[in-house]
Amino acid sequence: MKLLKKSLCLMLALLLVLSLTACKSKTEKYQESLTTIINEISDMNSDITTTVTALQTALGAGDKTSYDAALVSLKTYSDSLKSKYQAIAAVEAPKDLEDKRLALKGHADNLCTMLDDSIELYTIAGEALSKDLTEEQISRINILQTEIGQLQGSADSFDSILNEIMAAE
Repeated sequence: MKLLKKSLCLMLALLLVLSLTACKSKTEKYQESLTTIINEISDMNSDITTTVTALQTALGAGDKTSYDAALVSLKTYSDSLKSKYQAIAAVEAPKDLEDKRLALKGHADNLCTMLDDSIELYTIAGEALSKDLTEEQISRINILQTEIGQLQGSADSFDSILNEIMAAE
């Protein structure tokens, strides 16, 4: 009888440890999934910086051919970044982090809008290399710059929430 009680106690303790480990492993798996995507974004950052520098250099030099080539590259990076932001928001979160995932989704949507606005802004700027901009285009540039400025807070919040998720236990 004593042996049976000890065996049952050991089995219950083992089940408790396994259930606690399973809860933690969901958070760890979530964090690992996010880390993989974040690393993919980080790997792109230097290429994006180089492309933006090429855009600015071509614009300053009035080199439409180089500008257009850099803009094509930037559009490709933008599309890739948008898919990465959406992938971060789509990763299934443990129940205790679901509210943070939903907040990430909202900020990811804003980041995608910010990227779209940036591409539109660069596209209009590129048109200035071959012709004078219309009043409508100049007005649109001002609107886009304002929208991008307003959305910048989402980038900060996105980073902050990601840091909170990564610190979760």
